[in-house]
Amino acid sequence: MSMSAFTVDPAIKKLFLEIKEKSTCRGFIMHMDGGVVKILSRIENSIKDPFKKMVSHLADNNSRFAVLDMRGEMDNGIAYHKLIYIYWLGSKAPIRDRMDYASTNDFVKRELSGIPKMCEGKNSSERPWVLDAEKSETITKFYGLAVKKAADGLYSYV
Repeated sequence: MSMSAFTVDPAIKKLFLEIKEKSTCRGFIMHMDGGVVKILSRIENSIKDPFKKMVSHLADNNSRFAVLDMRGEMDNGIAYHKLIYIYWLGSKAPIRDRMDYASTNDFVKRELSGIPKMCEGKNSSERPWVLDAEKSETITKFYGLAVKKAADGLYSYV
C-alpha cells in the first residue's frame, strides 16, 4: 500500500484541535482500518488514570498512534498541558501492519501539527515508562522528562 493510499479520518483532526484548544478530553488512541487512520478509543476527562488507559492499548501484537494531554502544575503554581504523540509499533504485530504504520507515521504527525513531544516504542521491554504506579512514584520518562502521578490521578512533569 503506497503512502498516497493512506488517509486520516477528519474526526481525528477535529478531536485533536478540541483537545488543544478546549481540553475536551485527555487523549485518544488511533488505529488503521483499510488504509484509513481512525479513532479507536477516546480517553475522557473522567478517566481516573488516563496514562494507564492509553498504555493498555499498546500491546506487543498491535501497532497504534496516540495523543495524550499531560496536565499538571509547575513548581510556581502555573497550570499547563502538553500534548504528547505516541507512535507504537508492536514487535509481534503482523509485518504488513508494522510496514503500514511506519510509512504512515510522518503523515499522521503532519495532520496533528503543534505536538511538542513524541514518544515511540516497539515492544513492552522497550517502553520508556513504568506501568506499575504502585511500586514507583515516577511512572514514566519521555525523552528524559520524568512524569509523576499525583494523588488526584493526574500526571505531571517533574
